[in-house]
Amino acid sequence: MYEAHPVFIQPENEDIRVWRYMDFTKFVSLVDSRRLYFTRADKFDDPFEGSWPKMNVFARQYVPPEIPPEAQENFRRHMAPMGEINRNWPKLNAINC
Repeated sequence: MYEAHPVFIQPENEDIRVWRYMDFTKFVSLVDSRRLYFTRADKFDDPFEGSWPKMNVFARQYVPPEIPPEAQENFRRHMAPMGEINRNWPKLNAINC
């Protein structure tokens, strides 16, 4: 039994089927092992999997006006490594789809 959550929109027809397709070998493995297989995000064919939009790169260069002038350089210094962190993010995340 489940309980509806306000964040998730419930379908009007609860009898509707949701179709998912997977390789037969993966399906047999899923049934046999009773485990899901997760792949690191950087192993997918899409080179942009897990990447951030350019807008995010530009936003890291923005210093909010609430930051006092004497703290702005410190803010920039702490934001600088975010680009490298974001580039490595796909290596640290696993996806099942």
